[in-house]
Amino acid sequence: MKIKRSIAQFDSNVDMLDPESLRFIFAGRYRSSRDVQSHAHSFHELLTILEGDCEILMEDRKYYCSVGQAILIPARTPHFQSSTHTVATAYMGFDCLDANFDITPRLINLHSDELISTWIQTLAQLYQQPNALAPAVASGLLTAILGRLNQLEHTTEHSSGKHPKLILAMQWIEDNMLEKIYVDQIAEQAGLSASHLTSMFRQELRLSPIAYQIQLRMELACKYLREPYLSVKEISQQCGYSDTNLFVRLFRKKCGLSPGKWRQQYFEDHPTHS
Repeated sequence: MKIKRSIAQFDSNVDMLDPESLRFIFAGRYRSSRDVQSHAHSFHELLTILEGDCEILMEDRKYYCSVGQAILIPARTPHFQSSTHTVATAYMGFDCLDANFDITPRLINLHSDELISTWIQTLAQLYQQPNALAPAVASGLLTAILGRLNQLEHTTEHSSGKHPKLILAMQWIEDNMLEKIYVDQIAEQAGLSASHLTSMFRQELRLSPIAYQIQLRMELACKYLREPYLSVKEISQQCGYSDTNLFVRLFRKKCGLSPGKWRQQYFEDHPTHS
């Protein structure tokens, strides 16, 4: 059925992580201008930069880390952190036996995504409270953090091979997908003319820049429609449309069914979600 094709189109290709294969060890926050001397852990460490920047020396390679980035430090890997000014970080230690998560050392660009840093800080806050952090809570947050990293890296890999300015434009649209935006604005952000930008989008994505924004909004709408809580009007507003009729027309054009029919078919195909 058409509904199944549209659902598949908007489902992630990222493999799910098994919470049973993950184990949270600890989490914390650090803010100082002092160097962190070379040390190693028996577990993996994920560190995010909240303020400032620093250099981390790991396996004879220097990683320059700044706000909006995270670094994965594998178990038993000596690492040294240096900075010439104040740097603030949030970090967590964990074990991972899931082959779907890459534990090789690397710098990860989080772009404008704030969830990972927020979740690690939440883990640190809970970990430092007098009462022990409930294992279920720690496991849930850890699974969410690593799963989100997988999604971000999958998106980056999917963008590999595209022109850097096209990637920049796509990211700006994603960051502003709920706003009313114009091709001239997007082109200015990417440093291109409007005509060149449109040509690049059509060549690489088979979509115009605004059609790409609409596709992102429809993906978001499908996520909301998989739950029974919001009305179609409320979903329309959550997806950036004050005109519900316009939203319904665009959704039907993209997915082949009205939002209400799409939701009904989804629940028929997934009765445990209704």
